[in-house]
Amino acid sequence: MGNCTYTGPQYKGGSLTLPAPCLQRQNFASEYGNGNKIPSGMIDPAALAIQKYVMTTAGYPASVASYAVNNFSLLGPASTNPFLKWFGRWDTDLAANNRLTLTETESDNPAFNAAIFCPLNCQNGDVSRDNAAISDVWTITPHVINEARMGFTDQLNFFVPQSANHNYQSTLDLPLLQADVFPGIGINGFYGPGSASHSIYKEFVFGAHFELAEVLNTSQDPVVKKEAEQEFRTAVAENPQDERAICELAEIAETKEDTQQAYDDYSKAMALQAGDADAKLGLAKVLIEMDQPDKALLLLESSAQLEPTNSAVHYRLTTLYRKMGRVDDAKREIQQYQKYKEMKEKLRAVYKELQIQPAEIRADDNLEEAPSEKK
Repeated sequence: MGNCTYTGPQYKGGSLTLPAPCLQRQNFASEYGNGNKIPSGMIDPAALAIQKYVMTTAGYPASVASYAVNNFSLLGPASTNPFLKWFGRWDTDLAANNRLTLTETESDNPAFNAAIFCPLNCQNGDVSRDNAAISDVWTITPHVINEARMGFTDQLNFFVPQSANHNYQSTLDLPLLQADVFPGIGINGFYGPGSASHSIYKEFVFGAHFELAEVLNTSQDPVVKKEAEQEFRTAVAENPQDERAICELAEIAETKEDTQQAYDDYSKAMALQAGDADAKLGLAKVLIEMDQPDKALLLLESSAQLEPTNSAVHYRLTTLYRKMGRVDDAKREIQQYQKYKEMKEKLRAVYKELQIQPAEIRADDNLEEAPSEKK
């Protein structure tokens, strides 16, 4: 059958001889006479249909010019991510010794997630949340108070790709396609067209564990305190988005002098709810312990803006400003601390008559001696 000799600079000595059979390759232009491109008859019908669909955006209106206009750059739409939130609270005295409190927090996040191949890879999404609680408090005697409390949390998630529902089984010649969304195309080294997630999932959680943990955590008994911690952990296990329970675990870690765990938990809580003034205050205290006063100061100042009447924040700012040598700022914070401390003392006296002592009024109980302007 003879030998075959290949020539070219890529071969040592300019040639390579191999026994037959030999592979004689030509370019597509020489072999098929149709230009240097792969003949359409050699391409899978589905691949041809996908290429045609992507290049012409057939089947739905394109939000940008055809991809065929320019192979190098494409101006796509921008993402939008609005966040709407509502809060309401209702307090009423059903009787002289019976207070009913209802709270409701709702939020909605209707978003548009843009991508390079839009609308193929683009997605509409909407995440809504609801947190509700009801508390029924009875003052039975000056020394006996009974409270029944229930909470509820839900999160509804809707994600729909803009490529959905265009009869891709027939349009792209893919009869085995299970979902009517554009298939993902992987091209090594390149960004390929595809489809964003098409999913709906809903979470519903009754906050029984968190509410029980709050009650148990008021006890001074170490055994009961341990049970409270476990209930908080169960609340987080059932709902990893339970920012309040994560904050409580961070505070428990603080009492155990587990600084790193407290830092991790407060950071996680802030990632879930960046506007939580208590989480900012807690993380600031931990950062002070970790000798990072500059980071702590930013959090304390932000917390003071969110809750200007929180005397605990002004107390921490006073001590931190003093350490930094910012005398005027420290004096201002002393005045703010004393102002809101006195206000809470007056409220404490009123609540004492009703045998009610809310957490906000107890916030100063564990603070050190009030800083003095003369120090």
